[in-house]
Amino acid sequence: MVDRRDQERPEPLRFVRKRDGRVVGFDRGKISDAVRRATSAAGEEDAAFADDVAAVVEMALARGAGRQANGDEHRMGSDGPPVPEIEAIQDCVERALIELGRAAVAKAYILYRDRRARAREALRVRPPTNAAHDVEVLEADRTAAWSKSRIAAALVTEAELPRDVAETVATRVEERVFAAGLESISTSLIRALVDNELVDLGLTAALERQEPVSLPRHDLRLLFGGEGERCWSPWLDLRERGDTGPPEALERSDLERALAGEALRRFALRDVLDARGRELHLGGDMHVEDLRSPHLYLTLGIPAELAAAGSAGSDGPFGLLASLPSLLASTARGIALEDTGALLGDLARATRPRSPLGLGGWLRAVAAVAEASGRRVDVHSPGTRHAAARARLLEEWVELDQAPLSPRLLLDESEVAELAASSSGERARLLRLLESGRAVATFGREGEQFAAPGCRRQARERGLVACGGAVAINLPRLARAAGPWREERMMEDLFGLLSCAVETCRALQRFQNSAASARPLTLRPRVGYALVPVGLREALRVLGDGQVDAEQGARLLGLMVEAASRFPGPGAPAMVVSPFFGERARLRLFGLDVERSGAPGVRQGLLFDGAADVPGADWAEGAGRRPYGLGYALAVRGRLRPGEGEAELMRTLPSGALYPALPASVDEPTAHDRFLAARERQRGVDPGELLPLEGERARLRLLGDDERLAEVVAAVSGARDNDATKVAPSSVGIEQAKTEDPREDR
Repeated sequence: MVDRRDQERPEPLRFVRKRDGRVVGFDRGKISDAVRRATSAAGEEDAAFADDVAAVVEMALARGAGRQANGDEHRMGSDGPPVPEIEAIQDCVERALIELGRAAVAKAYILYRDRRARAREALRVRPPTNAAHDVEVLEADRTAAWSKSRIAAALVTEAELPRDVAETVATRVEERVFAAGLESISTSLIRALVDNELVDLGLTAALERQEPVSLPRHDLRLLFGGEGERCWSPWLDLRERGDTGPPEALERSDLERALAGEALRRFALRDVLDARGRELHLGGDMHVEDLRSPHLYLTLGIPAELAAAGSAGSDGPFGLLASLPSLLASTARGIALEDTGALLGDLARATRPRSPLGLGGWLRAVAAVAEASGRRVDVHSPGTRHAAARARLLEEWVELDQAPLSPRLLLDESEVAELAASSSGERARLLRLLESGRAVATFGREGEQFAAPGCRRQARERGLVACGGAVAINLPRLARAAGPWREERMMEDLFGLLSCAVETCRALQRFQNSAASARPLTLRPRVGYALVPVGLREALRVLGDGQVDAEQGARLLGLMVEAASRFPGPGAPAMVVSPFFGERARLRLFGLDVERSGAPGVRQGLLFDGAADVPGADWAEGAGRRPYGLGYALAVRGRLRPGEGEAELMRTLPSGALYPALPASVDEPTAHDRFLAARERQRGVDPGELLPLEGERARLRLLGDDERLAEVVAAVSGARDNDATKVAPSSVGIEQAKTEDPREDR
């Protein structure tokens, strides 16, 4: 007996009829691809949704929806199944998107469909036959006969021109080519002729949409000749003139990566950044980091157990190595492994010290993967609960060969204080790693911890976090525009520049959402963006007319923290202030400021010590070419000694890292001892002292009325958690630093 439901079940769809009448096999994957392109264009990347829409459309077509939409039935035979038209299938896709509540995706799909229809219509244009066959078109990998219709179709698709305008432009280009009597012509020359006609017709918007991303042949010859990226970024030479800063992100890349990066950079400047952000970036007021890979995240923070993908026990750390390449390939700078205590603790217990299968072997394998990928892997400390594994890890880390992309050990400042107060062996290893930059001290507060450069992890957050991009702020330029003792003027300008930087990050976010398929990462992280202070030391020196005031720097950083928390609106990405990512920015912004200064004029830098830090000071004579400072490095002189100024500077930061490393010292207490002691003294002290209501009202008039000013002061005051865990260092160095509090001499 036949079940009635089987009789009513529609036959599976097997064929479709193309626009030229041909009947071909049905492929649901093509529907999925079209919907996936529409979701990407709408900024709602969702591969599973695209597959669901394709399944719904197939079911609807099989039940006769296609025939009802098209108003006609096409059959392979009198008894064959219905064969829907392509147009009917696309109509079903539109209805499905609308019914499923994806109006933005439906709009993107309709626009894409319309462009394709106009392009097909343009292809029906017939070229004249008198000379067309005599012109050969040299394409990338083949030759083709001249076709005016292809030019018109490209203008409709790429430049989004109406069909009649596209035909007019194509006709004018054809007339020029035939009049020149050319026997062959390259596609690049055809594009140049098209560009010329678009300019003549005043179609500048269309010109921008279809303008190619190209590299001059002269630059390629320089690249092959060994110039590297310097043929596009001559400011990279500044690093070779006395710069001893971190080499991260400045190593010479391979030829293919340099070419791809430059092409992507040119594309990002025109198609990714907003107009104001592009103007400020090119002008040198700010620098958008890593436009050479705008589709990638800068960094990722990922729990180690999640990266290990189920590997447990002593095999866990080595199982994690298999997932590192894909994780690193999704970033431009690297990743940070968090919560490593369990995995590294098991490995430390299961192996002997200095075993090639132990922590040392694992560290060397991580370093090799990082070196091969051109990205860095940071590793969080196992923590106090796994003190034995941490001690073993320090021993192995000191023995690790130092290279530009060597792994860095991330230690919370409470751990740094504990290790600095421990045995002489652990203390010596810690200071060696900190002073060489192979270990970084981090800090946070309740509910927010440092995860990776540019990334913060909220309480009870267990997934991936990413820094999607960073915008570096040219602080010395703002300070010079304001002048000495004009902090209020600088803050006004800084406030406005920060709002533009936040909008630029939103533009990056929109592009990265649409380019999700270009990243190999399958998991979706929570993405934030970073504001990077560049040249903080030089800016403070200008404001102080030769003197660096760390409290003034804390106020500037506090304003950046306030802007990062308040400017982004609903749905906008989280913003943090980060000292990382400024390696390229400090060179480029310094070089642009030097060019801007031109011939020697007013040399404000000559009024005080450190004149070489200010553009224009002895630049024409070729001396003192030192780029802007990086991160929170101050190198103050006077009442604050090394380490104390950095601690004072970071009072208004809720979380972050001490970067770059403090200078090495052979005397006790060291700069790190003084830093830790000063941070300890700050606990329980209200950072709001830096922005008192009285006396600062006029200086912060940029913030508007009293109510707004009070909000800012309250926000900055709450930047450090007064209830944070206190550390009681007991080492001789730290105790000595605590007794040398310069505040007692005021």
